[in-house]
Amino acid sequence: MSELQTGVLQELYQLFLDPESRQNLALLVAEFLRVDGVIPFVGAGLSMPLGFPGWSEFLRSQATLRGQEEEIEALIQAGRFEEAAGRLSRKLGMTAFEDALADSFGEDRLPEVLSGATARSLLLLPRITAGPVITTNFDRAIERAFEQQGRRFSERVWGSAIGDVVNGVANTLRPALIKIHGDVVGREDRVLTISEYEKHYGKNKIDFKKKIPAALLRLFQTKPVLFLGCSLKADRTLHVVQHAARNSNRFHYALVEEPADGTELAARKQFLSDQGIRAIWYPVSRHELVSDALDSLARLRTASSNGRLGDQGSEGAGDPVSNSDAMFSGVTQAMSANHLEPPCGTAAHDGATDAPDADVWGKRAWSWHVHRDFKEDLLYVLIRIRPYQRERAKLDLMRFREVKGLGEFRVYELFGPYDLLLRAWVPSQMTTEILAELKPSITNCSAVFPFDGDEVLYRWHDNPSESAISARLKRELTRRSVQAVQDGEHPDLLQRLERCGLVVDRTAEHSEDRINFFVSVNFIQPIDAVAQAFIKEKVRTHLQNHPRLQNVSIDYGHGFAQIMIKAECQDYYVIADVPNWLSETFEDKGVVPETYLVKSRVEVFADDRIGAATFAAYEGRDRFLQALLPSFYPDDGSSNRVDVKKWVKQHEAALASLDESGKAMIGAFLTSVIDGELLLAGIELMRWFVVRENFLRQTHGEFAGRRGKIVREMYGAAKIDQRRLDGKGTLTLVDILQVLSHTVRGSDDERAVGSDWTGVSIARNAGGHGKEEDLQDWQGLLGKLVNEWPRLTYLVNLVEKETKRTFREIHAPKLSSSS
Repeated sequence: MSELQTGVLQELYQLFLDPESRQNLALLVAEFLRVDGVIPFVGAGLSMPLGFPGWSEFLRSQATLRGQEEEIEALIQAGRFEEAAGRLSRKLGMTAFEDALADSFGEDRLPEVLSGATARSLLLLPRITAGPVITTNFDRAIERAFEQQGRRFSERVWGSAIGDVVNGVANTLRPALIKIHGDVVGREDRVLTISEYEKHYGKNKIDFKKKIPAALLRLFQTKPVLFLGCSLKADRTLHVVQHAARNSNRFHYALVEEPADGTELAARKQFLSDQGIRAIWYPVSRHELVSDALDSLARLRTASSNGRLGDQGSEGAGDPVSNSDAMFSGVTQAMSANHLEPPCGTAAHDGATDAPDADVWGKRAWSWHVHRDFKEDLLYVLIRIRPYQRERAKLDLMRFREVKGLGEFRVYELFGPYDLLLRAWVPSQMTTEILAELKPSITNCSAVFPFDGDEVLYRWHDNPSESAISARLKRELTRRSVQAVQDGEHPDLLQRLERCGLVVDRTAEHSEDRINFFVSVNFIQPIDAVAQAFIKEKVRTHLQNHPRLQNVSIDYGHGFAQIMIKAECQDYYVIADVPNWLSETFEDKGVVPETYLVKSRVEVFADDRIGAATFAAYEGRDRFLQALLPSFYPDDGSSNRVDVKKWVKQHEAALASLDESGKAMIGAFLTSVIDGELLLAGIELMRWFVVRENFLRQTHGEFAGRRGKIVREMYGAAKIDQRRLDGKGTLTLVDILQVLSHTVRGSDDERAVGSDWTGVSIARNAGGHGKEEDLQDWQGLLGKLVNEWPRLTYLVNLVEKETKRTFREIHAPKLSSSS
C-alpha cells in the first residue's frame, strides 16, 4: 500500500471513532479500492446547504400559503409524503404546483459557480465515481457539480426510462445520472404524488414487474451503493433495497447522522440493518464529516486507480488514438503484415464466401474445459458504435486482440440497437483490464455492456462419457503441446483430443442454411439458490432436447444477463420459441428475455486459438498457486511474494481441502499481503468471519433447542458472564463457539467439533481490530486458522443442517466490538 493510501485510511479511522462505524467504514474502503467502486445515492441533504428546501420543508411552505398546515403536517408526521404532495397538487392545480416546484428547485436557485463548504460534498462526487449516480432530488445541483469538474453526464434518465439503460449503467463506469423520481423541468414520468407512486411502484406493495422497481432492484443487486444526504426512512425505495439485500449477497453503506437519543439510535441501527445497509454514524450536526470522509475516499480512489478514474468521465473523453486517419492506415498495414485474418476463413464481409482452410487448425476450437483449465473467463460484450463503421470497428478489434495477446475471440454483427457482440475467452487476471480498455479502443464506441460467464450450463459438443480420458489428456496440455496442436505439429494428439471432445470441430456452425442468434435472460424477481438450480436445469433440459435448434450453448453469470443462450436454427420463426418458452415457463419470476439476431452466417472475424496472454500467464508458474492467487504472477521476486509462495507450498494440502469461499478469502488475504496492505488483508479476513459469526449468533439458541438442550444452561457451562447472559453485552465469536461445543457434547459430533477455539479467536480479532501490528505474524495467524478450518466448517454446516437455515440468509451482520 502506498504512503498516501495508508495515510488516507488512518484519516478515515480518526474521523469515525464508533467501533461499529469504523468496521463498516473498513468494509466500504475495500469496496472503493475495487475497480468499479460504488454507486453514490444522493439525497436532499447534499442540496439543502445550497438553499434548496428539503421535501418536508417544501410541503410545509406550500401548505402554509394555502391554509392547509394542520392537514399536511399530520400527513408528514405519519410519513405519508406522497399523500401530502397529492393533496397539495389537487388544491393548487397542476400549473400552480409545477410553478411552485420550479420556484423551489429550479436552476435559477443554483449559484453560477459551486464553491465553499456548502457545495464541498457535491463537488467531491465526480472524484469518487466515474458513474453512475442515483438521486431522488429534482434539482440540478449534481449536474452542475459534474459539469464544473469537466465530467458532464452522457445521459440523464428518470421514471420508466431507467429500465432502458440499467444493464449498461450497472456494469460499466458509465457517466449516467439516474433521477429515479424525475427532474424539476418536465412533468413526464415524474414520481411525486400518491397516484404517481402507485402507477410506478404498485398500489399495495412493490410490483417488481414495473420498470422503476425492476431497474432499481437490478442496480442494488449488482453494485454496492453509498447513501449520502439521505434520511433513510421507510419508503418505497428502501423497500426495494431491503428486497435486494434479502435475495443477494450485496450490502450497501450510508453516512448518516447519529440520533442523540440512545433508544432512537438502537431502533435506527436495527432498521438500517434490516435494509441491508451498513451505517457509518457521525455525531449530531457534524455534517462536515460527510465531506471530510468523501475527500479522503476520493484521494484513496484516485491513488488506487493511478489517477485514471475519470478516463470515461466526460463526453468525448477516452477517444482512441486510432481515430486519426494516419493511425487507421497504419493499423491496416499492421494487420496485413501480421496475417491477422483468421486462418479458418471466418473474416466475413457482406457477400463474402468462406476461404479454404489455411492450416490444420481450420475451424477447430478448444472445448470450454480447456479454457477453464488454463484459468480463462468467458466474456460476452454488447457493443454500440455511433456512427457505425463496420470495417474500422473490425480493424480496431483485431488490433485490440493482437495488442492484448488474446486467443479465442469472435465478433458477431447484430441487427437492432447493438452493432456487435464480442465473445472471448480471456485470462482471468485480465478481465477487468480488458473491460476497462475495450471501449476506448474502438472508434466511435458509445457503449459496452459485458456479461461474465461464471458457470457453463451446457455445450452441444460435450461428451460426458469420455470425462476420464479428458481429465488425463488435460494434464498433458502445456504451452508447448497446445501450440504444437494449433500449429499442426502434433496430429496424433489432435486426434485424441477430438475423440474425447477437448477439441471441437466448428464446421457445422458455419452451415449456410442456418441462422445464428443469442438470447439474454434476466429475472426481475429475486432468485434464491434453490430456484437458481431449478431454473438452470429446466433451461438446460429444454434447450438441449429442442428438436429444431442446433449448436446450443448456455452460460450462467452476471452482467447484462443472468443466463446467456447461443443457438442456431434453419427456420427464422423457430427463434421465437426460445423467448416465448422462457416467458411462459418463468412468468412468476418476472423473466425478461431479449433476442439478438446475427446478420451473417459467419463472424465478422474469429480465431479459436489459446493466445499468448494465456501462455504468458502460465509460464513457469505453479498451477495451484495460480488458482489460489490469480494475481500472484508475474512474480517480481519481492520478499512478500517469496514468503507467500513458501507459506502456500507448506499448507497446500490443507488449502486444497477448503471450500471455494475459503480459498477466495485466503487468496484475497494473501494478495493484500503481497501488496503490503495488511489492513486490507485484515478486512478480507473480517468479511469472511462476520457473516458466519452473525449466523451463529442468531441460530445457536435454536440449534441448542433442536438438540434438546436449554441454551441458558449451555451459557453457564461455557462460563458466559451474567452481563452477556442478560443481553446487556454482545456475545463474542468464541462465546458462541463454546456454547455450541457444549451443546454437541456427548454426541458423535463432539470429536469433530472439539472445544478449544483459540486459533479462530486470534484470527477473527486480528481482522476485526484494524491494527497492522495484529497482522504482522500473518503466517502463524493463517496457519492456526487453516488448521482449525475443518471443524469450524463442520460446525457451521451442522447448524445449517439442523436449523434448516444458511448463513447466506443472514444479511447486514452486526460486527462485535468486544471480540
